[in-house]
Amino acid sequence: MYVFAYGSLMWNPGFAPTKAHPALLNGWNRAWNVKSTFYRGCPDRPGYVLGLREGGSCVGIVLKVPDKEGQAVIERLTRRENREAGYETRTLPVISSRGAIEALVFTTPRLAPPCLDTLKGAYACSSGYAGPNRDYIDRTRAFLRDLAIPHGWPEPEDGLPEGLFDVNPLTSD
Repeated sequence: MYVFAYGSLMWNPGFAPTKAHPALLNGWNRAWNVKSTFYRGCPDRPGYVLGLREGGSCVGIVLKVPDKEGQAVIERLTRRENREAGYETRTLPVISSRGAIEALVFTTPRLAPPCLDTLKGAYACSSGYAGPNRDYIDRTRAFLRDLAIPHGWPEPEDGLPEGLFDVNPLTSD
């Protein structure tokens, strides 16, 4: 069993994968559309974390779940991801740097992304059980920047809207 990772699962999978390879998921793209009221925010100041919306493509990694731990790992990941509302679990074809495989994917086709000002506020101020929203966004962007992708694949996109880093919402008028 493989899991397609495109956000925090890339740099914090919560299990020790036996293999990890770059992967391309066609038909889905990153979207900062999951309101986080636990891991990266709270009910009064939610953060936003990644989901997948239909359309385009998404470069991430596939993680091989250890055979002996398969069911337990999947149950833990499903509980973890479903702590925030909106994820749907699917098995989808992905292209790995080692060939085509089926992988478990957490998608969010019914969630709309927030407006730019809301996302700026979350980046600047939101924090939850797993830490500041800023850290989640920065770590995800750094991982994608450093990901070695096969020749001919699209460059990984972080899905962030233009202008997120233009103005600090804490100091702007």
